[in-house]
Amino acid sequence: MSLALSTHRSVEADVWRFSLLYATALAVSLLVTAFAIRTAWTAVAAEQGTQAGGRPASWARVVLATAPWAVLAVVLATRLRWWLLRPWQLRLFAAYAALAWSARWTWWSGRVLAVTGWGAGLTCLGAGLALVALNGLAVGISPVVLGASVLVMLTAMFLFDVAGNGRRGRQLQVLGLTCGVLVAIVAAELLLRASRVGEGLRTINDPEIVRQFHHNTAPMSSSLTQPHLLDEFAPVVVGTNAVGMRGPELPALPLDILLIGDSFVYAGQVAWDETLAPRLTQDLNTTGLNARVASHGVVGWSPLLEWNWYLKVGRRFRPRFTVLVFFWNDLWTKGDESSQYRVVLTPDGRPDHFAIDLPSRWLLLRQSRIVDHLEGLHARLRDSGMRRLAAASSLPDFGTRLTDADAKIEAARVTGPGGVLQESDIQLLLTAPTSNLPRALRDVAATKFWPTLRPMTLWSDEQFEAARASEAVLRRFASDVSADGGRLILLYVPNPLQVGVRECSVGRYFDGIGDTTVLPPDSGIQQWLAGVTRRLDIEFLDPTIEMHTWTSRQTDPLPAPLYLRYDCHWSAAGHRFVADYLARWYARTLQNPSPK
Repeated sequence: MSLALSTHRSVEADVWRFSLLYATALAVSLLVTAFAIRTAWTAVAAEQGTQAGGRPASWARVVLATAPWAVLAVVLATRLRWWLLRPWQLRLFAAYAALAWSARWTWWSGRVLAVTGWGAGLTCLGAGLALVALNGLAVGISPVVLGASVLVMLTAMFLFDVAGNGRRGRQLQVLGLTCGVLVAIVAAELLLRASRVGEGLRTINDPEIVRQFHHNTAPMSSSLTQPHLLDEFAPVVVGTNAVGMRGPELPALPLDILLIGDSFVYAGQVAWDETLAPRLTQDLNTTGLNARVASHGVVGWSPLLEWNWYLKVGRRFRPRFTVLVFFWNDLWTKGDESSQYRVVLTPDGRPDHFAIDLPSRWLLLRQSRIVDHLEGLHARLRDSGMRRLAAASSLPDFGTRLTDADAKIEAARVTGPGGVLQESDIQLLLTAPTSNLPRALRDVAATKFWPTLRPMTLWSDEQFEAARASEAVLRRFASDVSADGGRLILLYVPNPLQVGVRECSVGRYFDGIGDTTVLPPDSGIQQWLAGVTRRLDIEFLDPTIEMHTWTSRQTDPLPAPLYLRYDCHWSAAGHRFVADYLARWYARTLQNPSPK
């Protein structure tokens, strides 16, 4: 079966599954809504019957009207992930049911259709705010958007109450105050947009970018990489050029080397001058080779998305060598990229666009620059709160930046005494079939890097099927690069746990690896890559042994590790090492133009 045919069938199956999920969620939500409204009207009728048309006290109306939103606020604060995993249709109708309940208690007097004058204005404003809040609760994914949606809904309830029960003078006061606040918000929004303050990489989710690239960095944008509490690097400003690639404008074309990859090439934790492309350029210029080098990496990319970008952007640079930087998470262990990313292929089997419904396109609050700033403020306050909390612990430097020793202590404390695998467990994971593993290790073998670290003889049929789909992508990628007059080179990024005990010294605890363990320098994914590149006549570069040898030979004073301690991407030293490795490869290649 061709890649194009299998992809279209998998996408078609996804469409049917999503349609069935939508229909089920819609039916359930309508039932919930009908039940909620029926309950509300029954309670109102009973109350009116017992009180002969009387009205409950104001405090009772407030409690009954706000009760659903208080419950929802508690759910968002304590079970946010649970709420986000519900289908958006179900979230929408659940919020709508709560709105119907609250509206009836705020309009106790029954003058819903008889509201005139200033009350009519308040009703219209309340209805508009309620729609915005429903939208945010249905498709919002961040705590700020969801929290703001609840507050907006409570404001709408207040306007409804004043419209249905307030006197004319109070209605006028509330209407004036509300309009004044809205005007101030609009003015602040316009000011932020005009000044372009804080405008950054949020345009990564621009609908056209998503349609063409699934996700990509926007041209002429900038962002700030904030380190985690356990990280050792300082905040890094990341800027893109007119093509959306990190760094300055491109050198004169054609390029000699074009590096394409994921977060290792993006390198948001390292200043631009310290990253792979400029370091490689410097090394080659020092030796007199004067090669033109550029790079483009995007967090979360894998071969299909990288091939897609090459076809639409990268090939215009006419690179002599296209170096595909390949990490272990670029090889899928189940399914395939085409169906996961919902790619639509051209008749000849190349990626055309991505059939993705972008939530932010429909999320009204997410279009606001004010919300952008509130989300940034929320992140900073959360980080500040964590720092204050940690500063009260016994770790002396936790309030600023942890030392390596203190970071390891904190990682060990968080993961707990049973969080590190024993050497016997690791040996079993590397040698025993999945069916022979204890239940706990069977779960470990199916997560993180373990499926691809285990030798190919232990791979499952599902894993081999996913690998064949990845090989098909690499075959077409290499063919297109060759047709453009270039050569595709595949560079494997070693798992830091294969390199040395000082690499990823804090992050390794969260992977269950202790500070004395080094994983084997050869793995299943390296065996697979060696076979694939041999079959496709692609040159394969694997610096694992060189990295391992280099780190094991270092003595006091020890140089900086090649990988960051918690983030576990290349450090500046790692970028320098790989740049030197590629410079030596490039020099050898020029002496022997057709290496095998």
